[in-house]
Amino acid sequence: IDMSREFEAGGGTTNILSRLAQVVYTLTQFPTVDEVRFHLDGEPVDVFSGEGVILEDPVDRDDYATVLPIEPGPEDGDPQLWDQADLPTTNGIEQSLLSRVALVTDDDVLNVRQDPTTAAPIVGMLVPGVTVIRTGQDEITDSSRWVQIETPLGGFWVNEWFLTPLVSGDAFADDARVAQLLNAFAAVIADDGDLRQVTGRRGLYVSHHDDPIRFDRSDLGTILTDPTTYKWPSNALGPDQLDEIPARTFAEAIADSFLSAYADNDTETTVNEAIAGGNGRIPEYAIPFALQSFNYVGVHDPGDDPQYGGLDWVTWYVSIDYEDGAPVVVGLTIDQWAP
Repeated sequence: IDMSREFEAGGGTTNILSRLAQVVYTLTQFPTVDEVRFHLDGEPVDVFSGEGVILEDPVDRDDYATVLPIEPGPEDGDPQLWDQADLPTTNGIEQSLLSRVALVTDDDVLNVRQDPTTAAPIVGMLVPGVTVIRTGQDEITDSSRWVQIETPLGGFWVNEWFLTPLVSGDAFADDARVAQLLNAFAAVIADDGDLRQVTGRRGLYVSHHDDPIRFDRSDLGTILTDPTTYKWPSNALGPDQLDEIPARTFAEAIADSFLSAYADNDTETTVNEAIAGGNGRIPEYAIPFALQSFNYVGVHDPGDDPQYGGLDWVTWYVSIDYEDGAPVVVGLTIDQWAP
């Protein structure tokens, strides 16, 4: 096969081998093709790409058995769905190589692809919340960072957007930087400042009595002073009662409410523990499914107005991600009973 020189450009060793393997597997599916000899711009190739892959002789599928260990076909059906029991054991694996699948809804999966691009074939699917082992290989394709993980079929690729570093509950509870982050978060809100100082590259996911919606990082610099209003969902009114919901800005509905709860003198905080308020959600449903892979801090302001019998309470759950080893705010979830 004769390819253009662009075919060997870019990518690390794993990417290059996967690229060659895909061509070999594609061509050798035809009964007249047993082996493949690579040419670039009409010239035979002995050493392929800057990674130094030797191609002096024709190659076949056996040469790439460890790169593409299976050939999906009609008899194999759809790519396999992998849960934790299917994945390589994490026992003895260095903590820095472990990540959890996050920001995937309960009716969805994270696709594992043959190469670090959405155009590559899907070789498997991960259920939300599983812990995976990163091989240490990563690539950037079309502005997305992809990381290679260990799977039952070998090393393949997932979009890093949907992975969060695995931080144990004990390590999270002992991390003094988390309290500092919450104080900084409240201070930015009080100053109508730039929320990008305390959030990460994913922006901010906000669950206001509904599935989380994401505010892009580019919006967070001025969102505390943005006059745009929204019909924030209510825990008391359904979708057919939107006319009864007052339109409020992000600052009014989210920031001011959080700051009021956080700064109250009787506020209670918890670590990875949901708080059951009167007439509120039961604890197992307190955190939206897509945010459940993150550690979180609960900020609960108990009701203190006698006429409501303690039911004028509000709880905010602050979901925490880690970027470059440091905690950042990734999500906010409210639960409350409003008189």
